[in-house]
Amino acid sequence: MKQSFSQQHFSVYIFLIGGMVATLYLLFIFSNALWKADRKEQLFAEFQKEIERLEDENKTLSERYALQKTPEFLDKYAKTNLGKVNPGEKVILLPQQQPEDVLHLEGLSPAELQKELLKQRRIPEQWWYYFFEQGQNA
Repeated sequence: MKQSFSQQHFSVYIFLIGGMVATLYLLFIFSNALWKADRKEQLFAEFQKEIERLEDENKTLSERYALQKTPEFLDKYAKTNLGKVNPGEKVILLPQQQPEDVLHLEGLSPAELQKELLKQRRIPEQWWYYFFEQGQNA
């Protein structure tokens, strides 16, 4: 029995459609595998960067730790934070001036106020004023 012409075309169409579906499925699987491989490479690169950053941080912290274990650092830290005084050393405490405690400036004329404020400046600032700013204000 011979199949009719339309039945032969139908089976050819079914075969072609099946082949196309199989090809599309294989393309999907292949592209998915490529995407996963690319994603793995990206993650690997990110992890490598993170490892390098952590190694650098570890190196920095190791150096800082080694520095903090030196006798010089420990002595300086004890002096500044714990008040340690080595035998034979003398401690000199310099008072800190508070601006409101230095002068009571109410009721002074502008010229007197300028003179009093100039007296409160450090010596190099007074010289700077004497040589460079005094002529500008005259």
